[in-house]
Amino acid sequence: MGEDSLGAMKADYLKRKADGEVRKQNYRDAILHYTEALELLREGGRTTSGQDSALHLILGNRSLALARCGKFSHALEDADECVRVSPRWAKAHWRRAQALKGLKRRIEALEALKVSHESVGPQDDEGSAKEREEVEKEIRRVVVSLRREEIAEWIVGALQKLQDRKIIAPAKVEDVTDEEKVEACFRHVKISQQQSGTPKSPYHEKVHEWVLHSSLEPAEAYELRSAMYCRAKCLRQAQADARMAIAHTHLRYSEASGAAIMNKYLDLARAYHQLGVAYTCEAKDHADVDLTQGVKCFSQACEYDSKEDSYQSKLKEFSEQLSPQDAKRVQDLLREVRAGDYRQGHLLAGDVDGKDFCVHQLNVSLRFGERTRKNLTAGVREELRRSFATHFKCKSPLDVQLSFIKFSEEAGLEVGLEIHLQASTSLKLAQEFAKGTAGGPESCATLLYELTDGNAVEQELGRDVAISTELLDITETIRAQQKADDFEFSYLVCETAERDEPKESEPSRPKTEIELPYKMYRLVHADGSPCERADKHGFAMSRVYYSKTELPDEVYVELCDSSLRWRQSSDEVKIILLRVPAGLRASRDLHVQILPDYVKCATRNVARSGEGEVYFEGQLCRGIIPEQSLWEYDSDNGLLTVYLKKMNLELLSTSHQHANMWWPRLCADHAEIQWDDYEKDYSDLPEPIMRQHEKNELQSKILNNLEYKERLKNESLQEADEVRRRLRQERLHEMRTGERLSWVDLSQGKTGRSKVTIRRG
Repeated sequence: MGEDSLGAMKADYLKRKADGEVRKQNYRDAILHYTEALELLREGGRTTSGQDSALHLILGNRSLALARCGKFSHALEDADECVRVSPRWAKAHWRRAQALKGLKRRIEALEALKVSHESVGPQDDEGSAKEREEVEKEIRRVVVSLRREEIAEWIVGALQKLQDRKIIAPAKVEDVTDEEKVEACFRHVKISQQQSGTPKSPYHEKVHEWVLHSSLEPAEAYELRSAMYCRAKCLRQAQADARMAIAHTHLRYSEASGAAIMNKYLDLARAYHQLGVAYTCEAKDHADVDLTQGVKCFSQACEYDSKEDSYQSKLKEFSEQLSPQDAKRVQDLLREVRAGDYRQGHLLAGDVDGKDFCVHQLNVSLRFGERTRKNLTAGVREELRRSFATHFKCKSPLDVQLSFIKFSEEAGLEVGLEIHLQASTSLKLAQEFAKGTAGGPESCATLLYELTDGNAVEQELGRDVAISTELLDITETIRAQQKADDFEFSYLVCETAERDEPKESEPSRPKTEIELPYKMYRLVHADGSPCERADKHGFAMSRVYYSKTELPDEVYVELCDSSLRWRQSSDEVKIILLRVPAGLRASRDLHVQILPDYVKCATRNVARSGEGEVYFEGQLCRGIIPEQSLWEYDSDNGLLTVYLKKMNLELLSTSHQHANMWWPRLCADHAEIQWDDYEKDYSDLPEPIMRQHEKNELQSKILNNLEYKERLKNESLQEADEVRRRLRQERLHEMRTGERLSWVDLSQGKTGRSKVTIRRG
């Protein structure tokens, strides 16, 4: 028997023995046996296909045992090697996800679970179905545990992946850094949660769906990115993305029919609402705000979905801010949209399937010698469009559009017009116009300037003009367009698909900057994992706890340089130093100095010879009591914790003002901590002050109860008086008129309902 076979047999025996220890939850022994088995398989660098198969099983199982022992970093190393050895094994990615989850790297854990879900066996296999179901449950558990900031980070990463795969176009107008994008997206997620009134943001459910089914469509991605850029104050880019969302929504439902049309209308309403938000989200405080366009978009959103209250409220809110002139402009814009202020879409308003439907397009090319672009002013362009529309009896000036403007030294200035003709009289006029252009330049000039009422065109462009025409029947093209391209902003999708040009210039920064919080510190748990950012309350209020049983998880402030994290209560400041190496002996290697306003931690030879390393040194913000302060050192993890007893002179001078003892910073040169960043722990107030506080609370509670009972008594007396008054009115009326009416009928002025005779003795 060869050495390789003998080693494989020993490794298999150790693996089975370790598996048994795992079932008994003896994870430390299991890790030892798995390690021995791996050493046998790797001995001498000799591996076979059978040994590789055993290798990935042992690595996966040891990763499980390490994770159960809380050694997630080592578990991740084994899982990574297991993925390298067997990349198609679903459980390898599962083990990797569990290790990442233990390290609080939940976004990476989601990606690993997604790969695991995709690597599970065929759908019809019963074992694979159960495994797939378990992975789906784990994905949901991880998504639910995500903080809102992690949700925002995941969304920004997902949008970037879509951009890298060229499914959505990169930002071309305005852009910000990734850090600013995450902050802006966090604000959007936070506001969406507040509006929904649920404990979790609606985006938790959406991220679960996107991870599981990879269903983030381009329209939804553009709409989401528009909302993100709104919060980042990149309004022009937000507007461009919202227009792309509208275009892709139409493209998505281009073949829709029946019930799917209703979904199209709902999605369009949401996209138009987002476009309106992009125009109005900064009120009048931003240069790129356009309330007129915003009201127009909200109006279109209400047309597509009239039942959504948020669309109606937005429309009402911003309509009231418009001047009469702006309100009229909104009406004009809506008329243009309904007529079709884009390509040939306005021709789709009629019944294009009818037999009488017919559309011709007259292409007119006007070439002016010795003229340049500056002669083609806005007034001249409008005069040309209006004059041609009037001459050919078009329904509106929108039927005449500029198709091109060209200029060259040899040919001069050339202007192209597209004229859409639907009436038979318009077609005859077009045919006569085409015949009239057959003459020389003089006849063309005469023909042109007879069409124009004013002389602005002649003054600016001169009489040296040549005209060429082309008449086309585009009826079938319009009918096909109604089925495949019936939407506003359709040209955006066409340009995205057809053009693959390099960016001419980098997108600009927004006109106003988004403010990033927590530049000097961040909020974490005791193990360093980030906390869910607290919702801010009005007037910088934060919750106060006087009972230890009600305290939530401890929140620490970690400095931006990751040198320490600290927290405080009413009586104590706790500091965890993060740069002290592991494996030291506290009495021999460390020197900690605690003075009334100063703390220092360094290696002991610093105190002796001035050489060595200082781990922390600082002038405290306020005074402490050194005799009642202490420190401890964990040599396994290298964490040195200092417990400082507050002097609390501020609290002792004004005992009723508990907030006075709260430190705004740790050291005098540190950044100030925002007051409402986290809840206040007043559970360890000095005993005399706590007794006085409890006495005041009890007195206040008794007074509140007395006031409540007095209020109930007064309300009961008032109700009894009201009943007596009503009965008295009913009796008086019966005595005077002989009619028996209730107080309700009397208050409504009714008479003669039930007449009774009163007999007097």
